[in-house]
Amino acid sequence: MVLYHPLKFILQFTFRFWFRKRYAINNNLPKDTGIMLIANHGSAFLDPVLLATFRPEKFYFLARGDVFRKQPQRWMFEQMNQTPIYRPRDMTAEERKQMTVEEMNQPTFDKMYDCLSNKELILIFPEGDCIQEKRLRRLKKGAARMIFGAYQKHQVKNMCFVPVGLNYTNPLQLRKDVYMKFGEPVSVEPYIELFKKDAVGAILKLTKDMQQALEDCLVIIKHKETEDVCELAFDLMRKKENVWPWYSEKDTNFKIEKQVAARINDWYENDSDKYNEFRHKILMANRIAKKMKLKLSWLSYDRINLLDLFSLLFLPLFFLGAIIIYPIWQVIKMLTNKIVREKEFYPSILIGLCSVVFPIYSAIIALFIGGIFEWKAGLITFFALPLLGYFTVAILEPYKKVLANFLIWSNTRRNYLRKKVGEIKDDLINI
Repeated sequence: MVLYHPLKFILQFTFRFWFRKRYAINNNLPKDTGIMLIANHGSAFLDPVLLATFRPEKFYFLARGDVFRKQPQRWMFEQMNQTPIYRPRDMTAEERKQMTVEEMNQPTFDKMYDCLSNKELILIFPEGDCIQEKRLRRLKKGAARMIFGAYQKHQVKNMCFVPVGLNYTNPLQLRKDVYMKFGEPVSVEPYIELFKKDAVGAILKLTKDMQQALEDCLVIIKHKETEDVCELAFDLMRKKENVWPWYSEKDTNFKIEKQVAARINDWYENDSDKYNEFRHKILMANRIAKKMKLKLSWLSYDRINLLDLFSLLFLPLFFLGAIIIYPIWQVIKMLTNKIVREKEFYPSILIGLCSVVFPIYSAIIALFIGGIFEWKAGLITFFALPLLGYFTVAILEPYKKVLANFLIWSNTRRNYLRKKVGEIKDDLINI
């Protein structure tokens, strides 16, 4: 596993570019016990890597077996502590003739049993498939079976599962937020007592309780038809917190989004007139904002303060960073668009390419500078470019705020739009 820690370090820095702000809520994990983290799965490799780069513990993952077919990929995934888990559709026709899916996965199960017995941490995505949506699908029973398998093999009882909800404001876009909501640890010892009496019943109960615990950690939009309305409402109601510090434990925005989604879910299911009225209001306000060359969420910004004005002094440095970074960013996006066919893999591939291409790009520029001046100048350039890149994307936030205030102030229809936004917020005023 020689690449685990170097990759973790590189990706920790890359995530500072990608995410505007990262929230970790109630993220204290128990000590001296085997832990199974169960999480929702909406963004392919981004989900496990995000958690692994955040927590100090070494993670062990399960990944879909078909990506281990080629030796270079297999070696890379193994370096990141990933172990293949095969679904029936991941097996070749020849493999299906020779063994069952359970037999194919037995070495993986044995490894996970050993990890839990050794009080290590494993991460499971019990939905099975990866689909990018703000809903939780019915959990598979494999996670529960793995816990009871560890008990049967090693007689270990002091295990727990911890639900963690990965709530991306928008995983496909740069400089958005993510809320990692950790639930309370749940001891599995009572389930093991039930397992001794009724194995099937224990598996079903543990899976059902995992489902409920994970739902509590998620912002859930129940109906696909309401996604556009919910996302606009989230943008409007979300508190515009400062970009620094990059890491926060506040749960304010998570609670706001969870409650907004719950209210719109309720309107859609039980009061169609209210839902249609609210939908008309927010979509009309969004159309008006677009005609004004504004984003609806900009109306939630505070007034410009002295710190925002002070940031304008760094405009030359911002433009320098943009000139250097923008071309390679466009190249990386172009490559990603050619490679990716499913949106669930888009951020994973994009972030992976950034982690590889940007250091190479920085080295080329550093060699060029070192050739013109001297090697010390090249070395300084190599280490300064990532910092300049991070500064450039981070300072976008105050500049966006200044621009939003200017455009709103200069537009004659601003009062009309503010009135419409006020009506929308009044509908959600108790949140």
